[in-house]
Amino acid sequence: MDADFQSMLISGKVGGIKIFLFDYPNTRHKWLTIYMPVSSLPYYKELINIFEKNGMPINPQVDTYLDGKYEISRIYIYTYPEPYEENQQRKGVFVRYSPYFTAQACIPDIGKIVNDMLMNIKTKDPNQNKIYIKNISDFIERTYWSKIRDDRWRDAEDTGHTRIFAVSRSWLSENERILDYLLHDPSSIYTFITLKEIDDGRTIVPDPNIILSYDWNTKQLEAYDLLNAKIVKYNLSNEDTRISDHPKERLEQFLKNGTAYP
Repeated sequence: MDADFQSMLISGKVGGIKIFLFDYPNTRHKWLTIYMPVSSLPYYKELINIFEKNGMPINPQVDTYLDGKYEISRIYIYTYPEPYEENQQRKGVFVRYSPYFTAQACIPDIGKIVNDMLMNIKTKDPNQNKIYIKNISDFIERTYWSKIRDDRWRDAEDTGHTRIFAVSRSWLSENERILDYLLHDPSSIYTFITLKEIDDGRTIVPDPNIILSYDWNTKQLEAYDLLNAKIVKYNLSNEDTRISDHPKERLEQFLKNGTAYP
């Protein structure tokens, strides 16, 4: 193990590691996962310095779609210099965001929404009451947990059955009329990027906000702020400048340099 990486582990600069051993008849290799909660992100620069010292130059590549979406299901920061077929999975080092470290903190926010909905049930019919409760449960699962749970994000990274996109402020404005329709597509999760200052402002991290719902009448966008672990609301009619208009650039800046730029 690299001595500098070992030092990072011992000093708690990373959240932990997990090693998977793949032992197939014709090949045998290891898959190393490095966990970095928010508290570890100021030390990400040290980690990429270790990669580069060991012959892996960091060159983040956020996949771009023709319609202006950027896929963040997995973002390669280093790809092995070997040929691969068009549909073959790339080999190298990639990163992904995970709600795992923060999603549990969202329970009070969602719990309040559930309680408010339950308080609005007026019927005294027990059978009708069960139907209302079931409808509320289905709504919460469909609107919130189906997008926030880490198993969806892990599936996006592992299989691509789910795709996670980051979109710009301009994209949201241009697609406002169909946004509610897009959010009901179970195969996609949409996010926008805000910037979070950590380490007393010395590090700026792109923060995905998972878009949960959009109300055309009020122009209100509801999202789950992944790094701050809370539900937030934005008004699209205000062209809120907290929503980045350059998500690809901000992500690639952080992944290459250890900080993004406003």
